[in-house]
Amino acid sequence: MKELKIVLFIVLFTNSLFAQYYETPDWFFNIPENEEQIFVIGISDPRMEDSVGFNLATLRALQLAVIINATEISYTSDYFGEGEEVNRDYILREIRQELARFESEAFIKKYTEVYTYRNKNGEAIVLLAIEVDNSGEDGESYRVFGEYFRQDFERSNTRALESVRSISLNSELILDVNKTKTNYRATNVNGTIVPETRVNDSLIQPMGYFYQYYNTLSQGFDISKYEASSDLQKGLWYAYLESIMLGMIKISKNYSVKMGTVKDNYFVDDTGKDTDKTKFYRQVSKNTLNFCLHNLGIFNNQLYASVELAKYQQMQSLKNIDNKKNETKQLPQKRFFLWRWMFKDKFR
Repeated sequence: MKELKIVLFIVLFTNSLFAQYYETPDWFFNIPENEEQIFVIGISDPRMEDSVGFNLATLRALQLAVIINATEISYTSDYFGEGEEVNRDYILREIRQELARFESEAFIKKYTEVYTYRNKNGEAIVLLAIEVDNSGEDGESYRVFGEYFRQDFERSNTRALESVRSISLNSELILDVNKTKTNYRATNVNGTIVPETRVNDSLIQPMGYFYQYYNTLSQGFDISKYEASSDLQKGLWYAYLESIMLGMIKISKNYSVKMGTVKDNYFVDDTGKDTDKTKFYRQVSKNTLNFCLHNLGIFNNQLYASVELAKYQQMQSLKNIDNKKNETKQLPQKRFFLWRWMFKDKFR
């Protein structure tokens, strides 16, 4: 057994010495901002042919432009907690899950390639400047649907947490009578990520490799500037999409959310008997928001994304907060005793 551990250590150490690190262009981390155009990055899957890769990267950039321009985010988060006392130890089992749906539609008037890049991993990266017609009178119709699901739970009573994540992004581009459908789905079970891409009826099966990227952030960087992060082991696109989705969910929850609780005895076991050891909390929100994507960064093979509300929506959010602060309950005006006694029928 000892010899096996030594062999495994040597293999892992050797692989780390010869690990291939991939680069990203400087403009990838400083995305421009313009009120008249949406600047967004699209990325292909790793190790694709040039023409196919850049076409897929362009379609994905258009998807994100539609989502960032204006999207309706429906969000639900549930927490289940169940406790019991075993041998004088209190054991708590928990399940946390959240589901967010993104739905958006826009008319793309035109787009321009600002930068293109292909790294040694065969990933095509494009930066597009996109003009969107929100009136719906001009341009190519683009409908985009996305979904993010997450569940963390304890398996049996081992106190070991299991994690399941699933993301998807589907779109339909309608140009005249032609339609282009682009679908992406990825599942992450305890850190094992399995992605899948479809363009119309063609399935793009990714290669089963793990990827590493050079750091662009220094040790001790200000993590508060980034809303979310994601693992880069399966390439730039998965981490890029998940971190953006997580950032948008975080902003939407903070923008407007409702929280509900259920009494401790809501749970009924198989015998029909109530138990006071189970708790349930739920958060729900539904907002239509506009976003802008700022900076990206890489540290320890994690991609960090900075997502913010569009400027005019930031102002609206601050206005709503001020309005809530100014809302005060009007109390009845107090009268002195003699006045109340004289007009006691009126103030009874």
